[in-house]
Amino acid sequence: SQFLFDVVQRMGLRPRRIEVLYNFVDAKAYVPGNDHDGGYVLYVGRLSEEKGLETLVDAASRVPSLEVRIAGTGELADALCARAFEHGAKNIRFEGFTSGDDLAALYRNARAVVVPSEWYENCPMVVLESFAYGRAVLGADLGGLVDLVEPGVTGALVPPGDVDAWTNALADLATDPARWHTMGRHARHEAETRFAATNHLDRLEAWMHEVVDIRESENAR
Repeated sequence: SQFLFDVVQRMGLRPRRIEVLYNFVDAKAYVPGNDHDGGYVLYVGRLSEEKGLETLVDAASRVPSLEVRIAGTGELADALCARAFEHGAKNIRFEGFTSGDDLAALYRNARAVVVPSEWYENCPMVVLESFAYGRAVLGADLGGLVDLVEPGVTGALVPPGDVDAWTNALADLATDPARWHTMGRHARHEAETRFAATNHLDRLEAWMHEVVDIRESENAR
């Protein structure tokens, strides 16, 4: 990601020795969802402290009209369930470990996907897979997520750990599904173009040829 590029540059590696090559996704392998969503937003990943799930649960409890489904396992599973219970949040559903067709169905029927991380993500595949399913992303305004999600086009970015800001963002998801469906279509286009496997391969091969040419030139001196 450009974020990691900047970090490595600050560590002292010369910029001309660094290139940015994002992860890729084969959009053809994903059947996108349509505008008739299931009325929920989806989190997919580890249930651990750095993922911002406590913030998500606190915010979701304030927006009872929007269901939040959390798919994954981890050390915070029991604590998050207890936190939701303490809030009386009946709109939060824990799916546990989910994979295959069940996970694909969760993606396709979601209104959007949330990535509330409170640590630096680089180029998380959950974002690219969300795009491939035609789902916009509500992510934390932090790290590599800033490189991937274009606010107002493929999703929205929210300050990490800010419960009030996340509450407002979830409320927008609850009240304006049409706008999020439009952004989901833009997200699918990003998966088919910017993050396409062919683009990744073309750039990687070009750089490999460049390295070979440089090495051959040096050996010829």
